[in-house]
Amino acid sequence: MSKPAMLQINARGSWRNVCEFDVADRDATDRIMEAAAVLATYSIDKPTVRVVKDEAGYAMPLMRWSPDLGWRKA
Repeated sequence: MSKPAMLQINARGSWRNVCEFDVADRDATDRIMEAAAVLATYSIDKPTVRVVKDEAGYAMPLMRWSPDLGWRKA
């Protein structure tokens, strides 16, 4: 069963969509989350990153990443 999600990044006040993926694909999800953490870690802006699912037009956070705490459940 497909479970669509979106990777989003926030560096300057608003969330921006990065890519869509299927969280049911554990390998792809792990690779996307690892790449997002690496990019955010080495970004000058020190952004936060999150994985959301779209529920009736509303972004429901599943996971959040920050430089201080890493990935954690929302």
